[in-house]
Amino acid sequence: MNFLNKQFFYAILLFLFTGFLPVLPDQNQDKQVTIQKIPEDPATPSTELTKRPVGILFAGDTHFEWAIDDMQKKYSMYFPAENLKSMFDKSDFRILNLETTISEKTKPVNSKSYVFRAHPQQASLLNYLDINLAVIANNHTMDMGPEGLENTLRSLTERAIPAVGAGMDYKEARSPYYFTVRGVKFAVVSLSTIGAKELFTYGKNPGVLPLTNQIYRDIAAAKKSADHVIVSIHWGIEYSPRPDRNQIIIARRMIDFGATAVIGHHPHIPQAVEYYKHGVIAYSLGNFLFGSINHYQSTNFVIQLLFHPENSSLYGIEIYPITGDYKKTGHKVSPLTENDAEHFWKRFYTQCLELNPIKPEISIQKEGYGIWLKK
Repeated sequence: MNFLNKQFFYAILLFLFTGFLPVLPDQNQDKQVTIQKIPEDPATPSTELTKRPVGILFAGDTHFEWAIDDMQKKYSMYFPAENLKSMFDKSDFRILNLETTISEKTKPVNSKSYVFRAHPQQASLLNYLDINLAVIANNHTMDMGPEGLENTLRSLTERAIPAVGAGMDYKEARSPYYFTVRGVKFAVVSLSTIGAKELFTYGKNPGVLPLTNQIYRDIAAAKKSADHVIVSIHWGIEYSPRPDRNQIIIARRMIDFGATAVIGHHPHIPQAVEYYKHGVIAYSLGNFLFGSINHYQSTNFVIQLLFHPENSSLYGIEIYPITGDYKKTGHKVSPLTENDAEHFWKRFYTQCLELNPIKPEISIQKEGYGIWLKK
């Protein structure tokens, strides 16, 4: 009696006495068993991609005043940002905080210390960088009043650049901007907490979208029509290296209501970045193109959000340090040199750890920028 026949005989006896029939081995089963790797949860990004991730680039405060104006007149419209052209070209979609009106003949409507107005020709730099969307919810969009806003929107439309965050009435300002990149659907919401009361829209009045509790409902509604909601918010204290407690609460609540990313600007210097739940928060990018000069200024950064090309989940971010200490480097914006980038990263790590005790796992590339994958 061979081994399997013996097993069958004992199994019948066991069944007759106990009622239990054991499972017998398959006679055709190979002796070697191949263990297959369990597929990863599609919502969990893999660190190895077969395709390049979808990249959404975001740059900070931009105007065309003072030193920027001087460079454009002396050299060319593109000169102030030509050193970053290749960085922008590598991205799938480019967003920028446009902190100026674009209006040729209008006059300031208030007595603010600083009012910003660009000639329409200066805005050709936006096309040079292939800007796909201008966020305009900030404290300078209404410097030239309703006429200035209307001219700005018209000028951007003529350049095939959509705008979000301000409008000729509340409904227009509140409307998210939707777009799709390589099959991934996005919605962008833009708002501001900075500015006098008359800056903000309500009812049929033109202006900038303010922060109210409605924004959380709008984020949740936009999420139903998009894979990801990106919130652009103009907020914070100028030249403060860290957000206040209220900003942290607001940003995290936006993530709770469905936003994937919250991108802040206005302080003119960079602040920390943190991953929170399924999303990421950059509290301040600092300046991008800004013609002023003072001893508070420091290096800034451009952020690129990376999305998985197959399951559309947030894959990580890229952080590109750029010049911003204009007293030392001048106003022509450039990627940081290796030595300056090292100083930036030391400060950035400290800022992030102050906000969140989990140490950032950032891979610094030889070109000076960093890749921070989402865990």
